[in-house]
Amino acid sequence: MKNWEKWESDWSQEYIDGVWESYLRRRTWETSPRFKFPAEFAHEKAKSVLDVGCGGGILYKAISELDKSIYYEGIDITPKMIKCARRLFPGIAFEVRDAVDLPYNDDCFDLCVVSHVLEHQPPERTKKIISEAEVATKTLRLSHEFVARTHEAFRKEAEENKQKKAGE
Repeated sequence: MKNWEKWESDWSQEYIDGVWESYLRRRTWETSPRFKFPAEFAHEKAKSVLDVGCGGGILYKAISELDKSIYYEGIDITPKMIKCARRLFPGIAFEVRDAVDLPYNDDCFDLCVVSHVLEHQPPERTKKIISEAEVATKTLRLSHEFVARTHEAFRKEAEENKQKKAGE
């Protein structure tokens, strides 16, 4: 059984809703590199974004806080995640889709964000997801600038957490 299949069968809708609602209450998109940097990158360089593995749609929240004119579409393979995203953000395009078979024409989106997806995939699916993302987007999905900024933010966050624990 793959991770995402387990999420659908083992996690209740209430649990999934609670996780994403807690992200909203804590305004996680303002501080977490997972949401903050893709949103800033989109604001700087995109008019349209495809969010692969959108979960509860928090990246949409982060992007819309910076620029409501950016077209956003979120996809996730887990129906309960999409149900949650649609409830939290009515009227926004969220669809249940498998990222290895995207229905988009070439260059439909300026930016494709694939966050917390590839690490759950076997190599053959990872290659196919990246290939599909390349077809759907006009620009490079993972710029060196974006990867470096995100890596540095995670490194700093880990170091701060380590220092906090050492001080306790």
